[in-house]
Amino acid sequence: MRAGRARTIGAACAALVAGALCLAATSAPALAAHPLEPDLVTIPMTQDDLVLDQNGRGVKRQSILRMTNEVGNQGVGPLEIRASGASANCDGDGDPDNDRIASQRIYRDEGDDGFDRDTDTDFSDSEIGCLKYHPAHLHWHVLDFSKYTLYSEETGEPTDGTKVGFCLGDSNEPFGPAPSDRFYRFSGCGTSGTPPGPPVPPSFMGISVGWADIYGSSTPGQRIRVTGLPRGRYCLRSEADPENNLSELHDSNNAYDLRIHLNLADAKVKALTSACRL
Repeated sequence: MRAGRARTIGAACAALVAGALCLAATSAPALAAHPLEPDLVTIPMTQDDLVLDQNGRGVKRQSILRMTNEVGNQGVGPLEIRASGASANCDGDGDPDNDRIASQRIYRDEGDDGFDRDTDTDFSDSEIGCLKYHPAHLHWHVLDFSKYTLYSEETGEPTDGTKVGFCLGDSNEPFGPAPSDRFYRFSGCGTSGTPPGPPVPPSFMGISVGWADIYGSSTPGQRIRVTGLPRGRYCLRSEADPENNLSELHDSNNAYDLRIHLNLADAKVKALTSACRL
């Protein structure tokens, strides 16, 4: 074969290959933007998280089980809550100064497979409940964010339960080093304002990916009444988002059950390693 013909065939082959590559490059579908949802997880409780408070004597003796609770976000996007501009009386008390509609903001991934606050700026907001000013904490809470229930293993019935509101923020990294620095600080939970003016609503609050919010046992609301309960084994259940108001990747990991042994006569509560039997 002559050199000229070889160069002609080689050029043609190169053009065909380049064309095929260009066609593949132009026809390959781009990664579609998708919602970056959080995934709430109730972190397991231990003996160190339990405190039994008792006061009074005889028929007036009161017993309270206090617990430290931690809710983490192991999703692909932050949990972010924002407040409406005006009251809608979502708490039902007729006071326009102490409540706001709560909305959850879901960001969208622009195709780079991970949340980046600088580039993932598209979002959607949806109403998820109520924000209310909490005088005991001097800031605002997402109502009904967690629920604590104590079940009797003997009967399988709940002995007591309570729903609590949270001011959301990044306070711990329970899954190891988080992919981003702390972003949601508790300064975003609003304030009591300056008397005699009304309380100042929050800007936004939330839990970043890889972070968790902790409410200690000494915090108001972190309690279950156990007065008069007989000695025995019980199941303490902590559940995040008990009404499924929030949009998240999974709901199956929102609750955690801790089996405990309660003995009010000896003023003892013990966390057990075995699973609850309900």
